[in-house]
Amino acid sequence: MKETTILMAVEDALEAQKLDHILDSKGFQVIDISNLNDDSLNTVPDSNPDLIIMDVVFKNESPFWGAVEQLKSKNTIPLIFLSPGNTDLYLSKNDLLNTYGYLIKPVNPQELVHTLEMALYKHRMEKALRESEERYRLLVENADDPIAAVNSQGEFLMANTSANRFFGLNPDGLVGKKMWDIFPLEHANRQMKSIRKVIKTNQGITLEEETVIQGEKRWFSTNLQPMTTPGKLKVVQLIARDITENKKTESYLLERRNFLTGVLDDMQTFVAVLEPDGRVVFVNNTPLSLINTTLEEVQGAMFQDLQWWSLTPQLRERIQQDIELCAGGEIINEELEIHTKKGPLWIEYSMHPIYDQEGGLQYLVPEGRDISSQKQIEENLLSEKSKLRTITENAPFGLVLIDAQGDYLYVNPKFEEISGYTLEDVPNGKEWFKKAYPDTEIRNEVISTWIEDFNGSKPGDKASRIFPVTSNNGEVKIIYFIPIHLDNGEYLMTMEDITKQMQVERALKGSEEKFRTLAQTAMDAIIITDEDGAIVFSNRSLERIFDYSQEDILGQPVDILIPERYQAEFAGHMELPESKPNNGSGKVFESYGLRKDGSEFPLEMSLNSWQLEGKCFTTAILRDITRRKLNEFKMKMREEIFQLMARNIEEVFWMIDPLNGQLLYMSPSYQKIWGSSISELYQNPRSWIESIHSQDQEKFIHHIYGSLEINDLTRTKSMECRLKRPDGGIRWIRIRSFPVINENKQIYRRVGLAKDITYQRTGAD
Repeated sequence: MKETTILMAVEDALEAQKLDHILDSKGFQVIDISNLNDDSLNTVPDSNPDLIIMDVVFKNESPFWGAVEQLKSKNTIPLIFLSPGNTDLYLSKNDLLNTYGYLIKPVNPQELVHTLEMALYKHRMEKALRESEERYRLLVENADDPIAAVNSQGEFLMANTSANRFFGLNPDGLVGKKMWDIFPLEHANRQMKSIRKVIKTNQGITLEEETVIQGEKRWFSTNLQPMTTPGKLKVVQLIARDITENKKTESYLLERRNFLTGVLDDMQTFVAVLEPDGRVVFVNNTPLSLINTTLEEVQGAMFQDLQWWSLTPQLRERIQQDIELCAGGEIINEELEIHTKKGPLWIEYSMHPIYDQEGGLQYLVPEGRDISSQKQIEENLLSEKSKLRTITENAPFGLVLIDAQGDYLYVNPKFEEISGYTLEDVPNGKEWFKKAYPDTEIRNEVISTWIEDFNGSKPGDKASRIFPVTSNNGEVKIIYFIPIHLDNGEYLMTMEDITKQMQVERALKGSEEKFRTLAQTAMDAIIITDEDGAIVFSNRSLERIFDYSQEDILGQPVDILIPERYQAEFAGHMELPESKPNNGSGKVFESYGLRKDGSEFPLEMSLNSWQLEGKCFTTAILRDITRRKLNEFKMKMREEIFQLMARNIEEVFWMIDPLNGQLLYMSPSYQKIWGSSISELYQNPRSWIESIHSQDQEKFIHHIYGSLEINDLTRTKSMECRLKRPDGGIRWIRIRSFPVINENKQIYRRVGLAKDITYQRTGAD
């Protein structure tokens, strides 16, 4: 161990010689300064020993001690004292705490070596601990998520840069503040309740809750953990993650799910959603009414055990086989006769699998349609299913799945579209790099970068990269790659062609004149404000929309364009860059504008914050939406007028799809004349036709559904017929029907009116 150096100062020359001999025999290199004079001792602070052995008699007063003190001030070096006996005469308790031990003279060789090795080991461990603590401090300080330490009184003892940035504070702004200083009272009390629970139970918890930061509602996932601290101080470490966008997405998906469920319930077709093993998740109302049951009664049941399939044991077995085949990736299409409360019914039946974005089987979706009298719709249904499959099975970005050995397991059509390569062309990474990077030098550089990113990565890690890629046709494209390390050791790589985007970005750089030309010719008003909210640029359209010339508006606060009662709301949308740069990017909202003459008008605004040379600016695009709002009002008024007329006219009014004859609308007057409810009509759409007297049915059907000649398109025809009400009564009605023509001179809808003329025909009510 010649690399381990011992600096030694011993009063007794014989003792020094003995120690030197022992240490040298054990492989230590010894520097003995016992006999050095004062001038020679000046060189000691420049030496770099691993450990110091100092005779206790030299402590404090001798020149040796001064040299050692200088050396220890430059480096952390373990110190061991030699004592002639009772250490209390020479060393205080503080001295003993600041040393790595002491030896009693005469020194036992084994004890000497053991004490040195333990001192060196302890020193290495302390050094490693200090380095580890420094790395931990850097990790916390540079983390993207807010991290803080809070005591039981709600005081912030530590907060990293991200935490201070969330509240628009300086790097040390949170330290010393309390929860109630930065959060509203209700939110601060709720968070303190959780913090005190962690302190009391000494158990960590994870929470998802809404809070308010600088007046803005945000959602956070917060992990609270008790911290070990010196003494009895109770402290909780808080790590928060902003999940506001996730919550917005969850809310949107829930709304979409509720909307789709409502739409499916109103459909006349049969739709169900199954687990991959055939367990029922959802069935819409139409098929449930056929067996007189509810969704709650069938949820969780096996699909093949429900009453529709009870006609024969063979039918039940066939459905079970369909479920197994569909779960294996097959799509089922067939015609089946099913059981209903009204007797057997033929349906056009299908079942297809639904996959998640990773290609995993998520659900099975059976669909059915009554084809007892409507088999002609089969072709349309198959076409719609094909479109649905195309949408669900194609991602909008390139996708490739790579196993741990570098073999490509799957590429999607978008990958083939972007790169021009199929899975046969690039079965593994070797072939991909050879084709995508024909230049050897560039290829080696790219491979080296990917290897560096992949080595040491853990599941969930991502390392995005942008590389030029040579496609199959020789075209060079700029591709944005994101590899994701999966739990099973495989990699999921997404790729997006950003060639045009990069071209645009390059074109925009240094093209300020082009921007100004475009901005000046834009129909919308465009302004740019500085970090103080003052207008530094405006285009000509601003003068047309707001009546302000460029001379009037430059240097003015942007509030001059907003009515006073909307200025606070507008400032909230702006999120001025001095407090939160870039947070205003991409916002689109509606407000009101204020012209120079004081008149107001509805306005749509698009805001985008950006930085230039360390300064923040905001671009606002302002559009006068007066005409749009007027059109929306007119459409709403038309709808209200239509609903008002349909509910209050005595005549029955209906609307039919001319392509498939489906009844789209029937006015409330139907119940008064026909004597049946509209809900019964929608359950049996042919019931209103079946109510027509048998002698009049043929001409009624021909009048309602029959083909029209070109000359008939603008004429309204009428006929009279009888109908039988459920109570046995006979009513005479006069029917008028006419087509609705679209801009292509095609029949878009068939519309009809029915009036009760029983009194005119018979004189009886």
